[in-house]
Amino acid sequence: MAFAQTHIARQGDTLELICFQAYATLDMLDTLIRANPTLAGLGPVLPMGTPVVLPPKAPSQSTRPTLKLWD
Repeated sequence: MAFAQTHIARQGDTLELICFQAYATLDMLDTLIRANPTLAGLGPVLPMGTPVVLPPKAPSQSTRPTLKLWD
């Protein structure tokens, strides 16, 4: 089981930037906002030193079949 980590905001950090750096995608942005409800009132650029909880990414359930180029 994976555990949540904490990121400390640096100068110029936004939730979008933190999300992309932590997960390499913005697909987790909604989950990140729900895990940190108090951050919405801080504005688009987070104050330096603000702790941001990074919830673990759920394993993806691929529904697409695997393509094999060679047998």
